[in-house]
Amino acid sequence: MHNYKKMSNQWHEWRYGDKELTEESINEQEKKQSSEVTAKFNKAYLNFAKEVRDVIKMMDRLTGDKTDGKIMDKAYTKQLIPLDKLMQSWNKTQQKNPHIDEGSND
Repeated sequence: MHNYKKMSNQWHEWRYGDKELTEESINEQEKKQSSEVTAKFNKAYLNFAKEVRDVIKMMDRLTGDKTDGKIMDKAYTKQLIPLDKLMQSWNKTQQKNPHIDEGSND
């Protein structure tokens, strides 16, 4: 039978050396990961927004009337803009860290 505790400790020593992870390094890693998640969301959001705009233009050209495009744009704005605001708010919350004062260099 494997000694998982011993294997875990060996992995920890190999990965991090003899020093323990500090709270600050964990928080910085979490900040970096939340930034990566937000960047991926932003990229997907921008690509989708571009495609929606293209679809609206195609609809306008097809019908010769901008009414359908305006309806589509209103639905897009009503649903996806709040989603983007929610994601940005989530990232802002993740970036806050009450244990580290990044503003002072005293």
